[in-house]
Amino acid sequence: PRPLRSCSWQRNTCKEAVESNLMKPIRVVKVGGSLLTWNQLPEALSEWRQRQEPAATIFLAGAGPWAELLRHAAKRFAIRESTAHEICVQAMSVTASLLATLSDCECVRERERLDAIASPADNVVFDAQTWLTGHPETAELPKTWAVTSDSIAAHLASTLKATELCLLK
Repeated sequence: PRPLRSCSWQRNTCKEAVESNLMKPIRVVKVGGSLLTWNQLPEALSEWRQRQEPAATIFLAGAGPWAELLRHAAKRFAIRESTAHEICVQAMSVTASLLATLSDCECVRERERLDAIASPADNVVFDAQTWLTGHPETAELPKTWAVTSDSIAAHLASTLKATELCLLK
């Protein structure tokens, strides 16, 4: 089985605050949608989580092959970019439910519930559809192909003042 490829970023000033107990460690993890069809994903994700430093972890699933299907359909049928973006966000909602099932994590749909995550043992999957379609924190994100699930994860990490952002591909 192939190992999960990850790219990680840590906020140094936040890391110092975590070490001095001024803030709780929060990790945002974007799981590439293409991984959702990988047979070893549940075991690999479990092993990956065990190797990480303790932190409350919020998973965000990418749209994977559905995004490519939508990109192709948008081009072929001249679908407006904002409409295609909205459909991709809906696809991410489906992949969030799938990831929650495969990872044995709760699927959280309300952004405000993420603020209550307190323990490093907390692991949830965030279905960002409601957040992306009407929350003031995401109003400045363009409704275009320029906004990917990677950039959505980065925006979420910034909004939550997360101490770490990981991209699993």
